[in-house]
Amino acid sequence: MKKLWCSAALLMAAFSGIKAQDMRPELAAALIPDSLKKNAHAVVRESTETFRMEELSRSHNIRHYTVTILDPEGDRYGVIIHTYTPGLYEVAGVKATLYDANGMRVRKMKMSDMEDGNYDVDGAMVDDTRYKYYNFSCHQYPYTVDYELDIKMYNSYSFPDWLPQEREDVAVQHSALSVQLPDNYPLRYRLGRVGKPKESAPEKGMHQYDWTVSGLCAMPHEAMAEAWSRRSPNVLTGPGDFEMQRYKGNLDSWSNMGKFFSTLNANRDVLPDAMIAKVHQLTDTLKTVDQKIAALYQYLQQNTRYVNISLGIGGLQTYDAQYVARRGYGDCKALSNYMQSLLKAAGIPSSCVLIHGGSYETDFIPDFVSDQFNHVIVMVPHNQDTTWLECTSQTLFPGYLSAFTSNRYCLAVTPDGGALVHTPTYKMEDNRRNSFMQVTVDETGNAHMDCTTHYTGQEQDGRHQLIHNRSKEEILRALKDAYSLPTYDVAGYTWQEYPGRIPAIDEHIQLDVNGYAQVTGKRLFVVPNVLHHSGVKLNKDTVRTANLQLDDTYHYSDTTRFTLPGGYKAEALPRAQDLHSAFGDYHCEVQLKDNQLTYIRDFKQRSGIFPAASYQDAVNFYDAVYKADRSRAVFVKE
Repeated sequence: MKKLWCSAALLMAAFSGIKAQDMRPELAAALIPDSLKKNAHAVVRESTETFRMEELSRSHNIRHYTVTILDPEGDRYGVIIHTYTPGLYEVAGVKATLYDANGMRVRKMKMSDMEDGNYDVDGAMVDDTRYKYYNFSCHQYPYTVDYELDIKMYNSYSFPDWLPQEREDVAVQHSALSVQLPDNYPLRYRLGRVGKPKESAPEKGMHQYDWTVSGLCAMPHEAMAEAWSRRSPNVLTGPGDFEMQRYKGNLDSWSNMGKFFSTLNANRDVLPDAMIAKVHQLTDTLKTVDQKIAALYQYLQQNTRYVNISLGIGGLQTYDAQYVARRGYGDCKALSNYMQSLLKAAGIPSSCVLIHGGSYETDFIPDFVSDQFNHVIVMVPHNQDTTWLECTSQTLFPGYLSAFTSNRYCLAVTPDGGALVHTPTYKMEDNRRNSFMQVTVDETGNAHMDCTTHYTGQEQDGRHQLIHNRSKEEILRALKDAYSLPTYDVAGYTWQEYPGRIPAIDEHIQLDVNGYAQVTGKRLFVVPNVLHHSGVKLNKDTVRTANLQLDDTYHYSDTTRFTLPGGYKAEALPRAQDLHSAFGDYHCEVQLKDNQLTYIRDFKQRSGIFPAASYQDAVNFYDAVYKADRSRAVFVKE
């Protein structure tokens, strides 16, 4: 039937004067199975990637991609974009064609039509990474984009990672990966939800590895789902021996990867004589290693600033310590190298550490050696302890890492090799928010609120950012948007910071809230939970397939005391709640004495990955918390 349909379409094209090469009836959207359209914004009709390593200094990658866009939310899959670095990666050719719903060619793109620009421009960026970009900007759905990228690589450091289904909202009809290597060069690979490759010898002296998948259906969005790469078919591949701009290395082990980065950045830790003298001036009179680290870190923060400089060898090689000492700025690599140089001058050993920075970044794969990093920090081991230093921050305290780099694997680099280590994991009792609030309600329902809150660990990160990185006007705007209250004014606020490995902030804030309590006839309605309502509302009828992942762990304790207008007595009060689950614990209660109502709330959330079968338990727990947080007390005029 499909062949007859295609033949009929070609015959019609011939009679209408349309050239046969303008018509690709096999791309008609009507041919996509309904099972692949369900839950999908786009369907990948065909995706093939062929990677070929000619020699250590030269590789070649051809990617062919055909995707049908079903609706506006799928438009991102039809955008053609690729980054490249002159001298390392080159886009040698691009071909792209736009087709309508019936497979009729609408427009062709030439490589000269593509936008070519700097990959990232933010006013503080010096980067030789560039991008090529094109968007057909078609809004007649469905439509199909077919394109091919020809990429030349002048290195063998980067091997392909294959994730045929990019996200849960795209389906895949067919996808394939081929890796071609010289016979004497074994391929390292790691499989995720796919089988071993088919191996063959396409030509003398070459060995080929092939993977294919077909019929991957889109999936409905699932709240709190674990990382997509753990749920979708994928293959990671990587080199053994490699070469990059005359630098040679090996990625068979984390130790060898560390050796490569050590070699790449060797002899770049030499300080000017004047700076060595400054180090001794700052540290010679200090008695402990911790004091010396703190003094040098404070000097770094006060005398340097972060500027992203990603030039040469893919941005992997640092600018030397003398450059930073002279200019007063650098990127994460340069600032970390400079900090390491200052410590070295004070006789304190340390290591630069490769890490993937990003809030709650936990999807690191420790059992496969590859460049999974985008950031550099410093690790200072001493006295059976370790001090961690985020050198791009001018405000963090020594020894503390925010959510950007905490709780994850990273690679410590030494001349003897690299070693996987783990950054600090902040526990529930490290991440605290304890608040006491006094609320005075008048006869009209307006309220004056006076709240003192103590934040610790990662719970103070947001306030720390406000204190150090926002103007007074920006702080007021942020505080005006922070609470789910009726119209309110911020009458005043103060903050006091307490440095340490688990830093803390005391906050005192005053709010004037119009209409907080609802007055209806003789009755006064009050929601005892003023500021901290749970926002988690899960869909009860979801058919769960993914494990749940909770990244945050914390402990909140809140006490709120209301002074109510005279002449009211309680008609209905919220019931006390005690909820317990694998995900956390919740308690709330109200106490009434005379015209004072006291509300107590305690909430503990645990982090971790939980089985999909426990999803209904999560629904029940968070739904009960959601309702309890919004329960009302009712008072009636005597």
